[in-house]
Amino acid sequence: VDTYTHYFKKGCRVCGINANFHMLRHTAATQMLEDGIPPEVIQVILGHSDLSTTMIYANVFNKTVEKEIIKLSYNDF
Repeated sequence: VDTYTHYFKKGCRVCGINANFHMLRHTAATQMLEDGIPPEVIQVILGHSDLSTTMIYANVFNKTVEKEIIKLSYNDF
């Protein structure tokens, strides 16, 4: 695992990207939630022993939804 992490970080640095494997996991979890995959399934995929750990991603997703829903304005009617 350290070898993959090392090559990934090195590749990102060469490309001028600041990223790591945790960011990939976070992005994957958020995308799975957006695609409607149940948190319990995401928990298994990510290997979390406790659902509350997985629900951290759900809270981030919910805040994103709230932020975007504000863009809906009915003041024009």
